[in-house]
Amino acid sequence: HKPITALPVFLLRRFEHGGMVYNVKSGIQSPLDLHGRRVGVRSYTLTPGVWMRGILQSAYGVNPQQVQWVLFGDEHVAEYVAPSNVTPAPAGSDMVAMLLAGEIDAAIGVSGVDAPEIRPLIPEPQSSAIAHFQHTGIYPISHLVVVKDELLHAHPWLAEELWSLCTAARDDYLGH
Repeated sequence: HKPITALPVFLLRRFEHGGMVYNVKSGIQSPLDLHGRRVGVRSYTLTPGVWMRGILQSAYGVNPQQVQWVLFGDEHVAEYVAPSNVTPAPAGSDMVAMLLAGEIDAAIGVSGVDAPEIRPLIPEPQSSAIAHFQHTGIYPISHLVVVKDELLHAHPWLAEELWSLCTAARDDYLGH
């Protein structure tokens, strides 16, 4: 338990359907083909990977426990213990290079790779994301404002003031 309280202030919201690419040489033809495959991800606990695993599981029937997740970064949470199907990439590895070489079959969080063998796992990701949103009502969040509990206890007005400031800033932005 971390002594913080989350406020319903989301700093980023975006659809993640376009967040996963695959190497066509891997033989993958649909998300279900990820079972038994190696998929690169910066961090297992980082928001894009969490959302992508959720989308794959809920919308495409992928069981995340049947995928070998290969980490290319740290978890940012000292207490976290990864499941057995999550392993670190060799030190100094480059996710794009491993994807192009076929050492991993797919990857989350890789963008701008100009290679014909790298394609989005979910075809037409934007329209797929919109359809998913219309079906589920889920518009993924990433990053939210948290406040240390000790500050909230010392200043009981703080949460409401932060909410008011963030709401005013959002409304001003949307007004432009």
